[in-house]
Amino acid sequence: MAIEYSSRYNCDFVAIPNPSFPCKCWEKSTNCSVVFVGKIGFHNIDAIRMMAKALDIVAKKTGMALEFGIYSRVDDNEKKRLLNVYDNCKFMGWRSHNEIEQILCSSKILYLPISMSKSTIRFTKYSMSTKMSEYLSSGTVILYYGPSGIAMTELLEKENCAFVVKNNKIEYLVQAIESILSNSQAVKEKIINAQLLFDSKFSISSVTTRVSNIILDDYLTIQNV
Repeated sequence: MAIEYSSRYNCDFVAIPNPSFPCKCWEKSTNCSVVFVGKIGFHNIDAIRMMAKALDIVAKKTGMALEFGIYSRVDDNEKKRLLNVYDNCKFMGWRSHNEIEQILCSSKILYLPISMSKSTIRFTKYSMSTKMSEYLSSGTVILYYGPSGIAMTELLEKENCAFVVKNNKIEYLVQAIESILSNSQAVKEKIINAQLLFDSKFSISSVTTRVSNIILDDYLTIQNV
């Protein structure tokens, strides 16, 4: 967005990520759970349904007990729709901010979904999920589902810090889940890269330093005018 706006308005724009504190180390859950934390709406509801379906397919293929933990406020009709079809969905409701860190850190897979519909792509082109910084810091592998050509997809691919699915065919999401469950080396690599990205761009300290430098540079520029 900063590059686009700088070109459009012939002014300097700086992108400031949504920061968070580093997560503590928590013991990982023994359950093979996929967790989503955040709001559910038009921008991701179809991707939530896709994950429920993909986990059901993987569970039937492998015999593993795969749970989809949804920490969100979900419409009752949507709950009934998912529960009637997929018994792997667990609706956990909202949790306090103090509980979120342990949930993220102790999970096996964190799901970060964006709809691939054209209307959502226009809405999310320059957006970053507000939960992404906490996901990156958690030490838990991220499974991202979203369209190509938007900022979040490009960043996660460039930094190689998540398993990225850019195709809305169910088999691609199934393959990504199977890769996470079977390829521990790839999982470890992406977790390390995620934490490096967090430290350099999304931590409280790095964002605070960057903002302070911007303010100082502007002040010195004004003084020299």
